[in-house]
Amino acid sequence: MQSDHLYEFAATIIPPRNVSELTQVLPAAFQHLLPPEFDCSRSPDGTARLCLPMRAKGSIQLVLYLDWPATSHLDPKLEASLSSAAQLAQLALENRIAIDAERERARAEAADVRFDLIGMLAHEMRTPLASIKGYSSAMLLDEIDLDSEMTAEFLQAIDEESDRLNEMVTHILDSTVIEAGALELHREPVLLSRVIRRTVDLMARRTDRHRLIVQIDPGLPPVNADEQRVHQVLTNLLDNAIKYAPGGGMIVVRCHHDERRSEAVVQVSDQGIGIAPEHLNKLFERFFRTEQRQTHGVSGTGLGLPIVDSIVRAHGGRIWAESAVDEGTTLTFTLPDYLEGPEEELDDESGE
Repeated sequence: MQSDHLYEFAATIIPPRNVSELTQVLPAAFQHLLPPEFDCSRSPDGTARLCLPMRAKGSIQLVLYLDWPATSHLDPKLEASLSSAAQLAQLALENRIAIDAERERARAEAADVRFDLIGMLAHEMRTPLASIKGYSSAMLLDEIDLDSEMTAEFLQAIDEESDRLNEMVTHILDSTVIEAGALELHREPVLLSRVIRRTVDLMARRTDRHRLIVQIDPGLPPVNADEQRVHQVLTNLLDNAIKYAPGGGMIVVRCHHDERRSEAVVQVSDQGIGIAPEHLNKLFERFFRTEQRQTHGVSGTGLGLPIVDSIVRAHGGRIWAESAVDEGTTLTFTLPDYLEGPEEELDDESGE
């Protein structure tokens, strides 16, 4: 019977989520072990006959006080039961203290991240905002007579800087959604070849220093994916390739089918500055940006690749990077096949 009471005692002290909640339920849990004429409380009233100190992390965290009528006795079985319960309570306290400490550490890290994020955003947004302000103010000055070519140049610069700001805001919003576990995918059979070509065509307009090439195996089956999210992944990878190959060169997007794994494999390769080996494993961490000398002046939030990683993994795919300094980088991701039926045959010969 005593073991049943201890089992109920353990079941009572397991649910509390932190030290505060645990200390609230402990007196009632101990009271359940005692005869009706006994009293257990957290505070002494001057007549307590027994103290039960709850120790954790080398110090007393809580003291319970027991009192009972002079005609009643603390028999050995009850004393042993209380001793076992006290040991269980101490273990529970140590566990909750550790949990509380971990939560506090996580909160502190989150606060640091938010502080760093605000600082980074203020720094990164200042440049495009200054450009937009400068160009638009110049266009509004009566004493400056802009010809059509100069006007077009100013408007183009404003448009590009607005795109940069929009990208930053989109990254922040997407990162917040992902961190909250609220990323939603609207899966359907997607013809990956069409998404790749459409995205490459759009991104090619952002640069005149790079040559974008598409190489897709013919007869590629459809993937089970959210088309807009796949477009977002490709846009981020191509944007990265353009940014980190400031000298220009070729950017090649390859896609083939892995029959063994029933998945499509997409690669985006550039001829840029590359990534040092010690940075590769941090590439998909939030806010990470390599401190290589060649990256100075390259704008970004440090959220693009972590967002890509989350989207690919949410699809059930994989993503990884291969790189060598001064030789370029290849980012590869996979997407699972749509297994309901074959894709129509497409003319996907290699081309630009």
